[in-house]
Amino acid sequence: MLMSNYSYLATMAIEQKYATPYGDLECYECYVVFHLKTTEVTVELAKHVLGLSNDHYKGRKYVFISEREFASNVDPEAYKFVNPRQMIGHAIVSEDANVKAEAVSEMELFKGTVSFFPSVKEAANWAETVVRPA
Repeated sequence: MLMSNYSYLATMAIEQKYATPYGDLECYECYVVFHLKTTEVTVELAKHVLGLSNDHYKGRKYVFISEREFASNVDPEAYKFVNPRQMIGHAIVSEDANVKAEAVSEMELFKGTVSFFPSVKEAANWAETVVRPA
């Protein structure tokens, strides 16, 4: 089971938390953690969640960390809502082997830096190396 008690990010202060119908979205200084709670990643989900992320960061660069407890069907059209000038990295977090296999095919859809991690803490540490202070 993934560690979703939010204590793993104690070193970085949360800037804003958004509750969405698809899962909680937590915005930190240089990354967002999305706790996916659905088995479908649709165009509507992407439009909503990426819209919140882009609005929050207001032109700042960030990494999107997607915590997935189970495999999800990802509509390739969902990636059309990514703003590559802002979202410069994508980390997929799961301990599920099916999610990892799914992530490999999903990596082709994103034009920035992509990686897979077993924990949000590891993904957050990676995000801090991807997004360098201006």
